Amino acid sequence: MAIQLTPEVSEFRSEKDAQRHIGDVTDLIVGTYHLNFGLIHEVVERILVTSKSTKDADANCGKVVVM
Repeated sequence: MAIQLTPEVSEFRSEKDAQRHIGDVTDLIVGTYHLNFGLIHEVVERILVTSKSTKDADANCGKVVVM
């Protein structure tokens, strides 16, 4: 997923409204960043565990594995 943001100049009723809008957009961008990196970490972890399990499956056949 990709989001392309194009900045534009908007008129706000007050400086307070402008700051609130900037804060909301910043929260959206930072939240999306953290969510995406969390998902990336989960996928990489799953890939590593799966590849390690596949490689060790034959070597550990019949052995007790403590996790």
